[in-house]
Amino acid sequence: MRRSAACFALAVALSGPARADDAPDPVAPPAAPQAVAASPPAPTTAAAPAPTTVTTATAPPPPTATTAALTVTAAEAPPATTATAPMVVAVLDLKAGEGATAQAQALTTMLTAEVAALPGKRAISRNELKALMSHQADSQLAGCAEVQCMADVAQLVNATMVVSGTMQRLQGTLALGVTLFDVAGGEARVVGRQEAAWRGSDQDLLLLARPLVQRLFDPDNAGTHKGRVELIAPAGAQVVFDGKDHGLAPLAGPLTDVASGAHRFSLRKDGFAPLDLDVVVARGETTIARGELREIPLTDQPWFWWTAGGVVLVAAGAGALAVLSLEQPTTVVVGKP
Repeated sequence: MRRSAACFALAVALSGPARADDAPDPVAPPAAPQAVAASPPAPTTAAAPAPTTVTTATAPPPPTATTAALTVTAAEAPPATTATAPMVVAVLDLKAGEGATAQAQALTTMLTAEVAALPGKRAISRNELKALMSHQADSQLAGCAEVQCMADVAQLVNATMVVSGTMQRLQGTLALGVTLFDVAGGEARVVGRQEAAWRGSDQDLLLLARPLVQRLFDPDNAGTHKGRVELIAPAGAQVVFDGKDHGLAPLAGPLTDVASGAHRFSLRKDGFAPLDLDVVVARGETTIARGELREIPLTDQPWFWWTAGGVVLVAAGAGALAVLSLEQPTTVVVGKP
């Protein structure tokens, strides 16, 4: 130990006097921390993602009933879709025969309204066609009886379906036919047709538009288009519905499962004028048909004149016998025993 201390003292003596710059700097130790504090990592420490980490690591509060309901609703909500454009249907005027022009125009208006009431359908009437087409629309529509012509007209207004039909008056009966064409792709194809015979009033004829349109646009389920008819008639009258005898009135109840559309029932009773009445049955509805019979005056009934004629003949015969008796008194002989 003494030898080591002597060696250290000899080394110091040989190195000469100590210089000022060789002395240890008393502030050197804190300098390093200052340099570190001024270094670029300081901003990084300020933007450290510690808050985000803490938020993520912290367990969320238990969901309330409202939060759970909102979560389920959001999960079950369907994806957003754009609204589907309605199908455009062009309704052309019914071609009317002689004596049926007014009825055809009125029924065309009702057909247009019923088509427009169908879900997903937009009806275009003749007047709208004229407004959308050129000034030659009248001539085009007037002569548009061919199927291909209907398809050409429909394409001008972006219609994919066309309703067309005819109405003729035959011996007091309106014969009606309505056809539905699919004109998508530029070619007309028949997809439905309905026919009816009408002998009722012009006002009740308009009620026929709804069942015609419903059956026309839903031909596959035409069997489900049924309603009921309640017939009210004088007691004792014979009731015939669509040619089938249903006995004497009053009936036990309404007729069920009657196909929608036009029907006819008849009433017959002795001493009363016969009655034939056309009625319209709508899908899922009950039609009340009331028939009132008119009593035939006594002098208008055929049997009255047959009876009266017999009385006259009897009276004439008796008078002739009386005259003969007066002119030929010798006939008394006949009365001899």
